[in-house]
Amino acid sequence: MAGRNSERIIKEVQARGGAPHKDQIVVADVSDSESIKKMAQRTRLVMNCVGPYRHFGEAVVSACAEVGTDYMDLCGEPEFIEKMQLKYTETAKSSGAIVMNACAFDSVPADLGFQLMRDRLARDGGVPVSIESFLRNLYGPKGYVGHYATYECAVYGMGSVGELRAVRKSLQSQGMKPKLNRVGPALKHHPGFFQDDRVPGMLCMNFLGSDRSVVQRTQDMQTLADSTYQGFYHNCYLAVQNTLTNKLAFIIFGGLVNFLCKYTWGRDLLLK
Repeated sequence: MAGRNSERIIKEVQARGGAPHKDQIVVADVSDSESIKKMAQRTRLVMNCVGPYRHFGEAVVSACAEVGTDYMDLCGEPEFIEKMQLKYTETAKSSGAIVMNACAFDSVPADLGFQLMRDRLARDGGVPVSIESFLRNLYGPKGYVGHYATYECAVYGMGSVGELRAVRKSLQSQGMKPKLNRVGPALKHHPGFFQDDRVPGMLCMNFLGSDRSVVQRTQDMQTLADSTYQGFYHNCYLAVQNTLTNKLAFIIFGGLVNFLCKYTWGRDLLLK
């Protein structure tokens, strides 16, 4: 059992009829780096599900990279993912730790889907030029809900575009973001709404999640491992019902959120 307070852990177990031994209790608090390090030393793999990772994740990555414990998370925050790559790649190489990010909806379906498509094209003798994905939300009669931490991550992510750009510049200067081997024309950029015959009746726009960044990073890694790797242009889109309500919602709400996310007071307001 692990948690931030050993007494509360013991009380929780005892309330359920258990009698934990002190050796079975692990105190792990991200504000105490030594406690995180001790936790990491007691296992082979840490699965980190606590976000926003920009606030709570680095101590765990740092500890795992130092002691050689493998690390997985479900992070959808490109700035955090690439910042950890920049800061802890050499440490993880030295210890033998494997650090794997975005191992959930962000962004396993996109990452595997793009790579499987690319590999299938190459296997059949084709040359992958560009691949695009369209994400549609399918939900039942009661609608759907989102987790507050996911919303919080999105707000901070939209407000840290400049920081992400700086991290990528540093990755490039240190040889961790290579030039990809790509052929053919780049994909057309869609700055706003558009329609596509591949998803008839839908209103499409760029997907603001981490999928595009994660797929790009996978291509970077493949190229670093094999300089002959054939890369491809790619983009990820969100497809929703083409209604006036959706258009107005994305224009008004999306524009307002995008504006507020640029400022500390705006982010605080959105997160209240």
